Amino acid sequence: MRSLYFRVLIIILYTILLSSLLGFCVSNVYYHWKLKPLNDAKLIRIINEIRSHAQHYPEAMQDYLSNVAAIGYQIYLVDRNKQAMFYGRPFRKTMKSSRMCWMAVFTTVLPIIRRILF
Repeated sequence: MRSLYFRVLIIILYTILLSSLLGFCVSNVYYHWKLKPLNDAKLIRIINEIRSHAQHYPEAMQDYLSNVAAIGYQIYLVDRNKQAMFYGRPFRKTMKSSRMCWMAVFTTVLPIIRRILF
């Protein structure tokens, strides 16, 4: 027979483990349903601002992207000739495959963000 203290300890550990897993699942679902669309919209707005600035001032694009990267953004640009330019800290994952570069050139921003990040 096990002592009462051991049984209580097992029940407490089981409760802690179960509530931790349940809390993680609930917070993950909340993030993906409520917060992720807001974060995606913010990211798209920032990307569109960078794009419009680069279109209006193409001669200052290098300096502007370097400054944007200096405040913490990571920018990986691929032109139509598949020449890559990188600004900021290195990514954990990069778009090295030609398929990802092709998708980045010929698709909209949001599907690319979702494919890369998740």
